[in-house]
Amino acid sequence: MEVIAEWWKTPQALEVHEFYRRLEQKMTAYRGTSKLVSSRRYLVDWISTICEKRSINTQAHQLSVYLLDTIMDTCEIQDAHLHLVAICCLSIACKHEERELNIPTINVLNSHLSKPYRRQDFLKMELILLDALHWVVSMATPSHFAFFYACNGATSDDLNGTLSKYTVDEIRLYVDRYVAYFLEVSLQHTCYRHYLPSLVAAACIACTRYCLNLLPVWNDGLRNLTRYTLKDLYSCMEQMIRSHESDKASMDRKKTGSPCTPPPGTNPETCQHSPENILNYNVDCASTVTMATASLSHAQHASDIVDDETAGDMIIEEIGCSNDDVIIIDNEVSANLEVMEIIY
Repeated sequence: MEVIAEWWKTPQALEVHEFYRRLEQKMTAYRGTSKLVSSRRYLVDWISTICEKRSINTQAHQLSVYLLDTIMDTCEIQDAHLHLVAICCLSIACKHEERELNIPTINVLNSHLSKPYRRQDFLKMELILLDALHWVVSMATPSHFAFFYACNGATSDDLNGTLSKYTVDEIRLYVDRYVAYFLEVSLQHTCYRHYLPSLVAAACIACTRYCLNLLPVWNDGLRNLTRYTLKDLYSCMEQMIRSHESDKASMDRKKTGSPCTPPPGTNPETCQHSPENILNYNVDCASTVTMATASLSHAQHASDIVDDETAGDMIIEEIGCSNDDVIIIDNEVSANLEVMEIIY
């Protein structure tokens, strides 16, 4: 199935949006009861690395994780088959959401495995997964809403104070980058699966405007478009800002003296696994929101300090295993984060 790129910019955008709003109401609630749920974070990071390297679009990326969650919730999976299940979920998602020319082949997918599988193994597993899904692979994910909402994420009304020297297009570029970051955050933690995808998407926009000092954080246009009030988003936003602060603290510990502001020309759909490419970690997001000028002014001089190839290889090495191996999970992955109060 080949999809229309950037449907949110077409005349049919409102109709497509309503379709996904109806679709999300029919989705099975996430339970998170799988005995292997502790393996999820590694698998999600691994899928993210593959999507980044292969320039797989955000919709296919997010759908693959939603399919994986559904399979883990409803099926008994052996440890040794986890990464085959995960990569087959990605294959199914790409066939549903990606352009035909960008759908990864079995050989391409095998290149991301430490020990490749036979073609028959891939095909058999895909059929097993489709049968378990009852051949229903259309799911609404936050990415199906976020970039539609992001079209209204910055307007000329936001060009005041310190932001008056920037154009709407310049600010929208950074809105898209922050939205891509928060979408990635929403995949990594299961707490977001307990919200409707449209609400998660709306929270991504609100957190983005909060970080960029676009006030008010939630205007009438966004409230009418999303049908959510700021109060509806508080809980989800708190989780996102907490995750952002955790990422910020982690990157601060790894500082090498290079700036961590977003590099010019970064494509938000290909930097999902590297939040340090799109966030200015030198500014405290939890303090009074004054970071927008610093983020935008220094972006032209930024450089990417992360070696994605090294990071990807490390993740693949950690979860790549043969049929005789068992995935080892670090207990710190599921450690609880301290609750941080958001200052509005």
